[in-house]
Amino acid sequence: MEQSTDLSADDLVAIHERNGAAAALDAAKALTGSRRGSQVSFILAYLARIDPEFVANELRNAGLDATLHGFVVDAVLLEWKDGENALAWADTQLTGETRMRAVATALGILVRTDPQAALAYLDTMPESNSRRQAISSLFGAWGRHDPQAALWNAAQLPADEVASATRQVLRSWLRDHPEEVAAWLESYDSPSPSLLRDLYLAWPEHAETSAQEWFDSLPESAAKLEAKAGIEQMKSAPMTITIVCGPATAPNESWKTKQVSEMTDQDLRNWAYQDKPGARRFLEQAPDNPDLREMVIAAAASMASDEGPEAAFDWALQLEPGLRAAALRLAVSSWSRKDPAAAAEKIATIPADHREPLALALAENWSRQDPAAGAAWVANSHEPNQPALVVKVIEQWAGMEPDKAYGWLGTLPAGAARDEGISLMIRREARHDPESLLPWVDQISQPEMQREMSAFLQGWLDHPDR
Repeated sequence: MEQSTDLSADDLVAIHERNGAAAALDAAKALTGSRRGSQVSFILAYLARIDPEFVANELRNAGLDATLHGFVVDAVLLEWKDGENALAWADTQLTGETRMRAVATALGILVRTDPQAALAYLDTMPESNSRRQAISSLFGAWGRHDPQAALWNAAQLPADEVASATRQVLRSWLRDHPEEVAAWLESYDSPSPSLLRDLYLAWPEHAETSAQEWFDSLPESAAKLEAKAGIEQMKSAPMTITIVCGPATAPNESWKTKQVSEMTDQDLRNWAYQDKPGARRFLEQAPDNPDLREMVIAAAASMASDEGPEAAFDWALQLEPGLRAAALRLAVSSWSRKDPAAAAEKIATIPADHREPLALALAENWSRQDPAAGAAWVANSHEPNQPALVVKVIEQWAGMEPDKAYGWLGTLPAGAARDEGISLMIRREARHDPESLLPWVDQISQPEMQREMSAFLQGWLDHPDR
């Protein structure tokens, strides 16, 4: 393995060309300092174009933060042609929002070669943000490959999903074959104004006359009138082309000539980024002024990026209470994308009356990227605001994997934390299947909340349109 205190992107590519993918990746991983993450993610994204499965297998041990990890996942799926393996990897090796996005993308790959397998997987997904994103990706990809089959299968979905799936198919189809969509629309009831507008605008310039003839042939309707207004607005919007010549625009340093009291939020942010040491010294001595909030957030963000979120956290502790709170929250949010367990340990070292907003920020961010791990921390925490932490977990996890989220909720001991989680679950799910939620009401320990949730469910049970 070739080692260096620093390696450029060109250096890493050269190592790959001489010694192979593993050597280039090892060289990037051996780097230290702030550039390590960017160089590891660069070489992984570069290698994804050559061997996406190699990158998929190596990503878990790459040591990337959540943002760079997600960037590489997108690069892998952009190149992977084997939908079955891509889906298996996304389903079993990824977590949180990254998993949700990757599963949807993989289904869009799989549907090109095995639509029945893609539909079979979709059938296993409960109603959730994950399912909605999967439908969008699957039927959008299918619409470019085999729109007629995609439309037929979209019509077989549950009634509340048919319209969105059909819309995705048509939007994909019209990008390549607007005249075919126009002919198909003759048998379609009540097309939306946006579909008519998008279809008209999708016709190539040389076929503009055909587009106009088709549009004029449509029966008069409110949808046609609205689409016409949208078309005219789009066609009349001026097209602007910006040509950049010469050096980049100089940074705005007008803050240097102003008194602090005269500075705008943008001036304060510019100060924090352009004079980092000076801005930090000023904030360390500044009074607890809410007008400086944007500056302290920018300073903390800069430090978290340059020196790491722990350094930003420790620096924030020197500030006045109001400024400290904003900087600490920024540091925790940044830390949760890199090492949420370390952030949790750090939060536990500060006084309880300062921990509440930080614990909430950690629970929210951790549950986005790895909900099971975030939930485990919340379940074992002794934070006084544990009920609010449970709500944060359910808000994030239930949108991605509701069955797992509610299964975890059922493992919590009786008490206020579980009560708040059950209350949120009932409010989220009552419109789908209120009968299945009745046993959960009995598990609420607070009598007043139990009565409130029972009445709420009864309202859905009695709803005439349910």
